[in-house]
This record gives sequence, structure tokens and C-alpha cells, in this order.
Amino acid sequence: MKGNIYIVPRWSGNEHSDWYDWFKKEVESNYDYSVQALNLPHWNSPTVADATNYLVREIPMPDESTILIGHSVGCLAILHYLEEIMSRNSDVKIGGLLLVAGWFDVDEPWDTAQPWLDNEDLSYGLFRKNILQKRVIVSDNDPFTSDYEANAVLWKDRLGAEVTLCPGKSHFNSSVEPDVMAEFRNMIHESPTV
Repeated sequence: MKGNIYIVPRWSGNEHSDWYDWFKKEVESNYDYSVQALNLPHWNSPTVADATNYLVREIPMPDESTILIGHSVGCLAILHYLEEIMSRNSDVKIGGLLLVAGWFDVDEPWDTAQPWLDNEDLSYGLFRKNILQKRVIVSDNDPFTSDYEANAVLWKDRLGAEVTLCPGKSHFNSSVEPDVMAEFRNMIHESPTV
């Protein structure tokens, strides 16, 4: 059965930003997955409610063949989406999360980022239980989260994620990001258990 991958972009990103087109081409040429990068509404000034409502409409009920990929704030948008989906069906199982340049906090929050920082009360226990693969990629020179070690600990503690440090990758904004592809390959070649 063909799997589905959805990419939720970074702040102000769209379906063609950064590495998304390259990743889509590579995956669809070499693996049995369909990749859809999304264009979220008002993504220059994203709100939690708009993002969640959009993702609920655009992503059918995920399953074990679904991989959700977030980039920066897109990682938190995915978590809020999962909170909503799992409030409707707490038994839903999801194949994987690949979170690129994910953060729970930023060094210098701006006004429109503030609502995204209220993320401590999400259903992390349910996420840990119902998501088969959870991987986060961070860099040691991300301009938004200088304390990458503390950031990594939060992803491990809250989500039970495997965190990979990729030195010198900043915020993963290049048009080609081999580290993202490497983590995707690792994810699909492991045999997940719930």
C-alpha cells in the first residue's frame, strides 16, 4: 500500500520553500510514497487555530502509512493537529513524525510567535503511544534556538523522540537537505512497534 507524506512548512513558507520540492522528487522517484507539501493560510502570521483547522480539513484521518513532516513552526502545527485528531479518536495510529528544526521555545519570541509557545499541555503521552516513529533533527547553530541541547531534551522527554544533531545546518533552509532524507530513510527502514 502506498504511503502518504504531508509536509507542513516553516513560518512564511509554502509548498515550494527550501528543500520541499527536492524531497518530494527524491521520495516519489525512489519510494512508495506520495508527498504533498501544504500551503497553510495566513502563514506569514500563523495562528494555532487557523493551522489546526486547515490541517484537519486537508489531511484525511492519518494511519500507519502516514508520515507527517514539519519544518520549524510546522512541527508545532502538526502537534496541535494531532491533538485535535486524537481527541476525536484516541486509538488512531500514525506511521511517523519527522520534525525538522523543531522547537518548543525560541530565544527572542515575537508577538505572533507567543501563542505557539503555549505547548506544554498537549497530549504527549498519547503521541508517544500512538505514533510509531518520532524523529527530530536540530542544528547546533539554529538562529532561533541557540540552546539546542535543552531543545533536544524537551523533544526526547515530551515526545519520546529520537533526536539527531546536524552540525552547522542553521534552520535547514537549503534547497537540498541530505540530513532530512537520511532521517526519512532511517525512519522507513526501521520496524516500528507501538
